[in-house]
Amino acid sequence: MRWIDEHYSCNIHPRSEYFKALAANGLVPIAVTDLTPQTIPYWELREQSSPATGIEEPFLQAYREGSFHYLLIVADRV
Repeated sequence: MRWIDEHYSCNIHPRSEYFKALAANGLVPIAVTDLTPQTIPYWELREQSSPATGIEEPFLQAYREGSFHYLLIVADRV
């Protein structure tokens, strides 16, 4: 995750932080869909493109080992 954070100058938070932020703002998740498997072909294609940025392998590794997920979270206000 460190490589991704450094490359994009961001700070990716653990999943629990997103759910805490939802709750703190009166939102309750009603559906969570893991789109990780659908993202892998995109990153594989990027890895083969020219010029690749070098960030493709950290994304692929994180997605494949399960340490990073691409989630769609649907929430409703309570």
